[in-house]
Amino acid sequence: MYRNKASISDYYQAFLKSIEDMVIKSSDEYILSTETSKIISDLIAKSGDSLFPIEFDTERKETMRHQKEMRTVPARMRESFYDHDDDKQFEYETIFVTIPILPNTSIDIIKGLGTSTFSMSWTPDDFKWTQDSVVLSIDIKGYGFKYDDQQTINKVNELKKQIHEWVGWVNSDIKQGIGMIEKDLPPFVDGRKKKLDEDKNKLGDLSSKMGIALE
Repeated sequence: MYRNKASISDYYQAFLKSIEDMVIKSSDEYILSTETSKIISDLIAKSGDSLFPIEFDTERKETMRHQKEMRTVPARMRESFYDHDDDKQFEYETIFVTIPILPNTSIDIIKGLGTSTFSMSWTPDDFKWTQDSVVLSIDIKGYGFKYDDQQTINKVNELKKQIHEWVGWVNSDIKQGIGMIEKDLPPFVDGRKKKLDEDKNKLGDLSSKMGIALE
């Protein structure tokens, strides 16, 4: 289920660990000669794994598309007195509303992650997410139902509210993840600098005592 997905928080915990591993694997010279903030920005950029908040593109308009198609309605899905009848073809009408977002290269990762806040009645998988839009779809006519205009408007607004809620949850979790990186990485890098500097001094002392120059 959606709530059992790896979360954005889990992602940032793994991201932090990957950056720490990159710090350890970086050359001593680079770590000792580079400012802590520069090391962090360099390695985050090198990893390419940072998530970007989702932003709606207010410069582009929402669009709507209408589609008709024939669908098979199984007899078991109809009234009980149709149980022994054949399946029936019935015309369905669907509208698709496209809401533009600013291009976001991390959307494919984000939509596969859970958020710390979630709904028990719907998931972001109910919508189609691309790098520059999100699409909601509604069946407005089908077997046993037909929405009037106000019902359609209400349903669209309900789904748009869900989309905006999820984006808010995502961005809040990303902000917290970034905050964790900003809080935990600098002392880790500084600790690495301190260790390397101590190691360098110890080697210098050993070199002096042995009378052998360090390469």
